[in-house]
Amino acid sequence: MTTANNLPPVNAPANQADPMAAFNDYVLPEQVSQLPAIGWWLIGVLALIIIGLASVYSYRYWQKQKPRRQALSQITSIKTAIEVNTLFKQASLSYLPRNQVAQLNGEKWLAFQLSVIPSSLADKLRPSLTLINEKTYQANNQLDSQLIKDAETWLKKAQFNRLLGANDV
Repeated sequence: MTTANNLPPVNAPANQADPMAAFNDYVLPEQVSQLPAIGWWLIGVLALIIIGLASVYSYRYWQKQKPRRQALSQITSIKTAIEVNTLFKQASLSYLPRNQVAQLNGEKWLAFQLSVIPSSLADKLRPSLTLINEKTYQANNQLDSQLIKDAETWLKKAQFNRLLGANDV
């Protein structure tokens, strides 16, 4: 049990030593750098380079596919075989040299059309492409919806880089 006699006096004289003087002052830590470590900088720079290269590659691919996209947007309004063949030639000329495509007609044009699509698809589209080419020279050259659908498939699947180097298209 504590008594009032054991407590220090409220108004202690100034000559007594301060008990807090035994403690040291605050020790501040060293200043921490706000910059991340060099490894994080390297990862960030590498990520920016990869994103930049992917963006450039994607943009170039998108630009190279522009003639194909335009042809596909026009295929829905086409009704005749002459229009389909004209559209095929325009798309082909966008990717290949003029001297390689412009003079083709008849069997050579059909062989070209079949050479730029995968062989499994060429077997399927051969009758339709043959009929489109034959109807080009007929008075009644209207196409039904299936032939237009096959023409759209040809435009989607044509791989013009088969006739050029893979980096050219």
